[in-house]
Order: sequence, then C-alpha cells, then structure tokens
Amino acid sequence: MDDGSTDNSEEVVNAFDPSKVSFHKIPNCERGAARNYGAKISKGDYINFFDSDDLAYPHHLQTALDLIQKHNNPEAFHLHFDIKSPEGNVIRKPFSFTKPVNNLLLNNGNVLSCNGVFLRRDIALQFPFSKNRVLSASEDYGLWLRLSSRFNILNSAKVTSSIVQHDMRSVITMNHQKLIARLTTLIAYLKEDAHFVKYAGDKMNKIEAECYSYIALHLAMDKQAAEARKWFFKSVRTYFPSLWQWYGRRTFAIVKYSVKNIFG
Repeated sequence: MDDGSTDNSEEVVNAFDPSKVSFHKIPNCERGAARNYGAKISKGDYINFFDSDDLAYPHHLQTALDLIQKHNNPEAFHLHFDIKSPEGNVIRKPFSFTKPVNNLLLNNGNVLSCNGVFLRRDIALQFPFSKNRVLSASEDYGLWLRLSSRFNILNSAKVTSSIVQHDMRSVITMNHQKLIARLTTLIAYLKEDAHFVKYAGDKMNKIEAECYSYIALHLAMDKQAAEARKWFFKSVRTYFPSLWQWYGRRTFAIVKYSVKNIFG
C-alpha cells in the first residue's frame, strides 16, 4: 500500500515478482485508512501491517505460520522485535513479554510493534484502524487496546523484525500541539468503546494519566516548564498512583528536565 508517496516506491516494488507482491497506490489519507484499504483488498487469511521504514528478518513469516498452526488459527498474535540505529546496530534488545500480552497493553503502554502484529483477516475487517488523521501514530495502540478487551493476543518470544530508529520517525518529529491533540483524541477514541471501558475499569484512568505525563515529558524536554507542570499535575489528578507506578521513571525525568531548564 502506497499512501501517496512522492519517491520511487512504485518502481522498486514493481521489480519484484507480481505473482507474490502487488502494488496499490492511493491519494494520501494517512496510515490508518491505507492499512484498512490494504486489508480489504488482501487475499490472505492473516494480515500483517508492516511499515516501510522497518526490517523483517528472513524467518518473520515462517514464525507466524508456525504459531498459527500451533494455536489453531488464533484471532491475533504478536512476534517480537528489536530496535536498531540507521547504521544497523541494535540499540535496544527485546524485553520479556508475558503470554498473552493483554495486561501489558493496559499496564505498560504500547509495548507492541505494528510490524509484529498479525490479525486474522476477519478480525482485521471487523475492527479496522481509526481513519482520524489527528490520531496518526497512536492509531495502532488504540486498536490493540480495543482488541485486547475482546481477544487474547498471543505472543512469540522470537525476534522476527526490527524497528529502525531514525530521526524522521513521527514520534520524534511531531510538534507539541499535534502531540496534545493526538493523545487527547486517543483518550476520547477509547472512551467511545463501552466494551473496552468496562473491560479496563480503573485502568482507563491509568492510560489517561500516562498520556498526560507523556505530554508533560515532551514539554519539559523542550524547556516549556509551565506547560509541562500543567500536564504533569493533570496526570496526577487523573490517577495519583501514577507518581510511582509503572512509569515512575518518567516522573523523575519530567522533574529532572524541569529543574535543569530552570537552573541551566
């Protein structure tokens, strides 16, 4: 799926065997809509949404097939990943996952890579990504959370893909106003799903607080101390245990950057 690119993607893809790889270009409509369109026209039993700036290892699909056969066609599963620099050096090794990963999504944020998620095609069509452009870069986490309230998301410890951490990744380049709009939209998107809200219980407050603290951290790093404090205290008011629970290190980082910016 080519979401309105302006490079030579079509030329590169068309060099492959057309019986194995098909190319479809659409006007830019953001990743959620592009993935949904790809799922709709796909012919396989499973969908894997693999981003163009990341890498699959040679055993990626074979590992997926082995898991599908072992677990009798599960609705959803995730294969593990590492993170590399543009030079190819591993800068973050995989961390341990539990099986299934549902609780991790509620308690630890978006621990999955889009490249590692496989959905059975009927599930992908029933539960598409949000097409809201404002949600772009969090549309995957929103969908994983909604799915986690309905299905067990299995996990394989085998590393089959790599995220390349380059300077142009959207999580790095997004400006603060867009970040604030994105994460507040994510909260609203999740609250629209009554099934998920009931499933999450008080952990919905934890997710909301985590979003606010993430905003505070980015503002603190950018020397916007007053705004950072506002979002930090909003996080604490939403879920007070967030001060020391699963992202307590973020609290420390917010304070550190705020003090550093005040005193130089």
